[in-house]
Amino acid sequence: ANEMVGAAPRSRCLWTCIFVANALLCVSGALQRPTPKFAFDNSDNPIAVPLVLNIFMVGFDGEGAHNFKLAADTLEQYLFETMPEHHPSCMETGERLHISFELWYNVVGVHSTYLDKVQTVLSKAMRNTGETTMVTDETRALKDGEIAKEVPVYEIEVDGVVHDDFQAIYDEHSKVQRYRSKDSEQGQAANTVSYGIFIMNPDKIKMAPSGVTNDEYVYRYRTVGAGASSAWVSKDRFGVLDLSAGPSQFGHLDTGEGTVTSRTYPSVQKYLGREGDFLAHLSNNVASAVRRLFAPDIRFDALDFSEKVLVPIMVLRNHRRFDPLESGHPYSIDIKRINATLHELALPGQEIEVVWGVHALSDHERIAMAVARSAKSDTVHEARDGKFRVKAKHYIDSTMLLSEMAAASDYLSSGLLGASPVHSKTFFPDQIDTSGTRVLPVYVFSLIEDGETLLFDRDSLYASSSKAVMVIQSNVDDVDTPFFADEHMVETSAMDATSRIIAGLAEAVGGVVPPQAFYSQLTHRQSLDYQWSIGFHPFGPFSNGTQLPKLLVDLNLRNSIMSRCDAALSKVQDALLLLHHFSEAYLIDPFGAQIDNKGPPQSRIVEYLYKQQGNQAALPLAVVNRLHDELGNLHLMFEQAAEVLYYLDLVKAHTVSDRVFRKASAFHKYVLEELDTAERGLYCCGMEHTAVARTNWNIILRCAIGGLFACALVLLTLGYTPADPSHLARRFSSRGSRQKLSVN
Repeated sequence: ANEMVGAAPRSRCLWTCIFVANALLCVSGALQRPTPKFAFDNSDNPIAVPLVLNIFMVGFDGEGAHNFKLAADTLEQYLFETMPEHHPSCMETGERLHISFELWYNVVGVHSTYLDKVQTVLSKAMRNTGETTMVTDETRALKDGEIAKEVPVYEIEVDGVVHDDFQAIYDEHSKVQRYRSKDSEQGQAANTVSYGIFIMNPDKIKMAPSGVTNDEYVYRYRTVGAGASSAWVSKDRFGVLDLSAGPSQFGHLDTGEGTVTSRTYPSVQKYLGREGDFLAHLSNNVASAVRRLFAPDIRFDALDFSEKVLVPIMVLRNHRRFDPLESGHPYSIDIKRINATLHELALPGQEIEVVWGVHALSDHERIAMAVARSAKSDTVHEARDGKFRVKAKHYIDSTMLLSEMAAASDYLSSGLLGASPVHSKTFFPDQIDTSGTRVLPVYVFSLIEDGETLLFDRDSLYASSSKAVMVIQSNVDDVDTPFFADEHMVETSAMDATSRIIAGLAEAVGGVVPPQAFYSQLTHRQSLDYQWSIGFHPFGPFSNGTQLPKLLVDLNLRNSIMSRCDAALSKVQDALLLLHHFSEAYLIDPFGAQIDNKGPPQSRIVEYLYKQQGNQAALPLAVVNRLHDELGNLHLMFEQAAEVLYYLDLVKAHTVSDRVFRKASAFHKYVLEELDTAERGLYCCGMEHTAVARTNWNIILRCAIGGLFACALVLLTLGYTPADPSHLARRFSSRGSRQKLSVN
């Protein structure tokens, strides 16, 4: 009873102290007018855009290879825990964007009836290549006692029936909308566009081609190009990863970075009984698809506000054997295909015009000299038979060629390059003139040489920048490249320039990054990953298609939206930084706030300006109020842009991003004008720094809280009632008697 009497006052005092402390914290927080966090750091506080990724698991219900089972919920939870978000970068600057993606995974187990249909289609599409490959224990689990085995290789041509079958499954399962907002539940149109990955586990025994009675064979997928793989990119908005296919190996000869090997994709057979290891490996492949396909980096730090894009295709040739602009021969450039692709890449309301012409390179001496100056050579010295032999590899430095052409006094080079405006946000004025035409020249160098065909930068037949696209064409159908695919060196045809023109325009117009390229924040340079480099796209060397999948067309418009939002946030940050410098110069007391390094950070500069108001305030209260209100409006506009991006309503998101950028530009201009007015008003005054008497509210609050705890301690002391002394005496006397008995 005595203990319960002491507990009641103690509990009441603790709750009283907690209530008062919370009230004081709330009051101190109410004294500040918070500025939205989005405006300050593009690494810590980016704008988050939800991105839904559907993952269709086929053959993981016990009906696929090795009767393997994996619950969809298990993979989904693992993905949420390992990669909940992704923050892309700009490859031109190496900086992270202000926009990040919140990844919402929707893992679905596809019914086994679809597995049976896919296995039938794949079995019929297999074609024997006539080649064999060695399967080792490193690549696939073998029988006891086996070290390696030579098995036949089959290839599946995706274009046609195979792609159509996957397209039908994707169309049916992507209609389900798992993640919905309140607006969609109230009757607004739901998103009908989605992205997805098929993860396949077919049974090789059930779909073995004729003449093969077991799973002792290898099959790979081939699209358009020199490579065959277990993973490929479709014409639509999904990719496919077949865990039973392969192994396959391809990549760059000079660097091992990003090379696809037998260990790149997981084998179900090798991970039987090790579900955790299998999930870790598979999740890494999904993360690669997110970073390379669905939320990749952007190519250029560029904005295009022009109403019209003029694309002159200039063919410069050193021969008269063929005209690349004439149709009907292997060297023909498909102008219609290029024009159609440009209209797919055009922004809403933007006009596209394509013109073309053929010119003799000898008639343009300055351009011919630029090509000659940019030709470089790498030499390798080998010791043979007591002598050094020199082996040279010739190439064209694309950066140097573009620089030389921009400086050349020729209307086809400096004339066209000079007509194209600079699209860097660093040089954008506050008032953007959306009228005018962007000139994006395409130079096709049709060169017939006696020796080897020159490549741009040692490994490509095209090069692109924000100002121009350059392509090399020749009469060689088997140009050696520094790439390999399985047991062969990759050879590519330099006769058809159409796919290279389309690839360069996709980069220059929409900032699309090839699926194998990305910017590494760890190494601070461009890096490579070839896991998803094979598919229906024009980015070589393992794919040489002449069309862009819908996924990359979406990325083109989304990159424009992200660039505008990123530029808008940069303007807001720059304006706040100017306010911060102004406050350091005229408002912050150098003998107070700055002497103890407790001046207001940039993220709280607006609310700090409220505290500086008085009869001699440098910025009027009305100006500060407007700054804060406009920041709040920008915050709401950014949230709206993120919402429409989630629904993949890219046309509406483009309109919203345009308004956001104009609003941010107006905010930036307003800050510049008000600061200029304030500084001009202070020119007549002198700066005098004196110590200012100030009230330290932190000490007062600490003393108040300390006094409350002291009162609580007093109340605890008064409320405590000691036990009965006689009861304690009897307790000690009985204990003492027991001790005496034990001694005796």
